[in-house]
Amino acid sequence: MKRTILILVLAGGLLGGWYAWSEYNRKPEEAGDAEVAHTISAAELIAAFETDEQDALKQYSEGVLLVKGELIELEEQGEKVNLHLAGEGPMSRVTCEFEASAAPAVSVGDQLAVKGFCAGFTGFDVILQRCALAE
Repeated sequence: MKRTILILVLAGGLLGGWYAWSEYNRKPEEAGDAEVAHTISAAELIAAFETDEQDALKQYSEGVLLVKGELIELEEQGEKVNLHLAGEGPMSRVTCEFEASAAPAVSVGDQLAVKGFCAGFTGFDVILQRCALAE
């Protein structure tokens, strides 16, 4: 009886350890294969945040956004590459964060459609994370 309990406890411990290890090493969902919840232009997204940041965050922070706009700057930051899409004004843009290994080959002036998860508003930039170029 004691031996059976010991085996069950060890098996439970091993399964629990394996599950914890796999969850710890699980990567967050990427936007590339996810279903789009909202399609919007970069200018409209920025305007929504400038008008009512809390309402826009509530509306756009759930699910994947498909944002369309003109690429105005490409910025490499170590393991990340940021693509900046133009807004209406010179001080507003949508920043789309890509893993450097998955960054698309694009040029300033290109019209892009980017899928990503909205992470908020800095006062100047709307931030999209874990982005992928829409096909």
